[in-house]
Parts: sequence; structure tokens; C-alpha cells
Amino acid sequence: HNYFLDWLNSKFIKTIVEKVSEARKYKLDHLYQTLDTPKSSHIAQDPHFDRMPTLKFMLYLNDMDKSNGAFVLSPGSHHWVKENFKKRGAFNDDRFFKKTRTIPKPIIDNLINLEGKAGTLIIFLTDCIHMQGKVKQNESRIFRAGYRKQSRNKLVKYLKVFKR
Repeated sequence: HNYFLDWLNSKFIKTIVEKVSEARKYKLDHLYQTLDTPKSSHIAQDPHFDRMPTLKFMLYLNDMDKSNGAFVLSPGSHHWVKENFKKRGAFNDDRFFKKTRTIPKPIIDNLINLEGKAGTLIIFLTDCIHMQGKVKQNESRIFRAGYRKQSRNKLVKYLKVFKR
């Protein structure tokens, strides 16, 4: 039995998705659990905004703080993204990818850790500067779900559990 899918299909989650994506009609695009350790190193650990606008739900599966990789976000940075990226590049455009990770120093200086106990739910639109915190000790376990406007190619839903 998949309890995560039950959770995502709950009235609470569906209401949030409907209210936030009213004009965009977001659909579930991806669903997975991550496990980061002090040896983990990946692209999400660098400050960025997502190339494809996404409504993300992140559920902490263990207590999270700066030492074990709590999620990091720059409050108000969505204004910079909105102003500077009115037209998005293609997902596979290398120049656009680099722009999503070339962030002004004042925004980087404003990054904060979102610490929380197991069960903490973080909901955000990815048109803000964010990153996965780096684990210095113990581990980070997070369940993640992303909702996006569906393209003509109909992005495939998937469920993965993997170690990074």
C-alpha cells in the first residue's frame, strides 16, 4: 500500500494544488524519497530556481536542521526570478540552466535554513532561490512531490526511492 499517494490524494493537498495552480492546472509530475548523507553531492545543493515552474511539497521524514541538510530558501527571491526570467529557456538549454544557478550575492546572503521536526511539511513554488542543505552529520530523509503544468508530451508520473 502506498501511503504517500494516499496523502497526496487527500482533500488537504488537492485543495492547495487547486488554489495555487488555478490558472495553470498543475498535475502530479514526480514523487520520490531522498536520502542524503555527508558523502552526498548533487546539483540540488547549489542555490537555484527550477527550470520548469513547479509546486513542490516536501515532507521531512526525520528531524532536520542545518547540520543534517535542512532545506534552504531565500525569502522574497521570487521577485528577482519573476523580473529577470519573464521568458523561460528550454529545459535542455545549457545557457538557461547556467542562468538558473547564477544568483546575485544579496539573494545568496539572504538564504535561510528551514529547520523542522519529522512530519514538517514545506510547500513552495520553485520560482524562488532554494537549495537542498548539505549534510554534515547524520542523514536527511525527505519525501518530495512536484506538480507542474503538463506539456504536450504528458510528463510521466513516477515513484522512486533512491540514494544520492
